[in-house]
Amino acid sequence: MSVQGVRKKGPYREDLMVLAVTAVMVFTLYGAVDYPNTIANIPPGGGGGGGGHNQTNVTHIVEEPVADESGYTNEGQSTNVDVKVPWGKLLWVNATLTWADDFGNNDQFQLVVTSGGVELGKGTGSTGSIAVNMEGPISGNYTVVISCLNAPGIVGPSPINRDQGNSWTLKATAVREVEG
Repeated sequence: MSVQGVRKKGPYREDLMVLAVTAVMVFTLYGAVDYPNTIANIPPGGGGGGGGHNQTNVTHIVEEPVADESGYTNEGQSTNVDVKVPWGKLLWVNATLTWADDFGNNDQFQLVVTSGGVELGKGTGSTGSIAVNMEGPISGNYTVVISCLNAPGIVGPSPINRDQGNSWTLKATAVREVEG
């Protein structure tokens, strides 16, 4: 067979063919490789590919709520919230405090997370949100201390302090590994 009758339609036609064949080969090989210890959400019996690992022992990462509390704390006061994290294999525990100042004067809050009297995380802010993220594996009982450090409430020419504290919401989640 002679190639004299083949007419090229551009200088890169052969290069594109080689690239296309290479891409097909790579994607075919990639599907045949098994990654048994990866974190994936593969349904039982699904996933394809060789390797033969047990699909029911795949590790999943889940984030589950452990606290959703609301309250009010006066300036100079603290409120304790007990949080229980019953699971093992924790990756993270996240606590987020949010508030909206009634008078727009940027109330200042502090969020401290402790367990067994040991401080695990701390944050201070006056913008309406504080997030504290603690690396696992920490399971058990936590105490979240919410403190209103400053609630400036002098509004206009009035000498009366109208802002005595603030309402807040605490949400906490636990990120953990689950097999199966």
